Amino acid sequence: MAWQKNLKNIERLTNLLRISHALLQNKLLNVEPYLHQFMPPLLTCMVAKRIGAHPAEDHWTARAMAADVVAAAVSKFGSKYPNLQSRITTTLLKALLDPSKPLTTHYGAIVGLSALGGTVVREILLPHCKTYLTLLLDELNSPMLSDVRRMELNNCLRALSYAIGTCTYVLYSFAISKSFALLPAEIEDQHASTSSKQNDGPGPGPGIEDPMYNVVHSQFSTAQLQDVSEWFGEDAAAFFPTAPLGVFV
Repeated sequence: MAWQKNLKNIERLTNLLRISHALLQNKLLNVEPYLHQFMPPLLTCMVAKRIGAHPAEDHWTARAMAADVVAAAVSKFGSKYPNLQSRITTTLLKALLDPSKPLTTHYGAIVGLSALGGTVVREILLPHCKTYLTLLLDELNSPMLSDVRRMELNNCLRALSYAIGTCTYVLYSFAISKSFALLPAEIEDQHASTSSKQNDGPGPGPGIEDPMYNVVHSQFSTAQLQDVSEWFGEDAAAFFPTAPLGVFV
């Protein structure tokens, strides 16, 4: 494949990523025998120190696109290769936690973990967010930053908040759909409970439980929710995703 020679050409690299994604989505083609050739270049595209001819180029979108392609491959072949996702998450987490790696590599690791879904974000990325976020914010407060360095820090911060926001947004969306599905039965139960309590005398009733609260609190520990609230504000809308990082979402 022509990945390595095209890492400095963003336009060609983007086209290769689009082709790779199309091949994975094509149900008439069997790309499984070539999976071992697909994955290493995609991971390189995500976490390479530098892609593109100049740091000011929009290599960020190409990294996010590569993350989407990797996620599509895991979704399609993960059941046949149970260790595929774990190997990828291990590689990405190692890249993120290595302080000697550049911020461009950290960004690729964050968007890669984010693309793999809410469970990966919650179990793999979230435990390290507090430490990493502190490092980002401390450096952002430095008055001696170059424009490129500030852009790199802000993009990592944006990717991190997007990852947490996406995870929370998915949980809330699931909770909302669950609430609509269960609402008629819960209303009926509430009416029955209210009628019974009117006959038996006054007493505190449970009312209709909030499925959104239940689902979110079943997936996040109280400490994790407190951390997210501290990092991104108590208003959930402040860290809900407003636009996908990649183009395949």
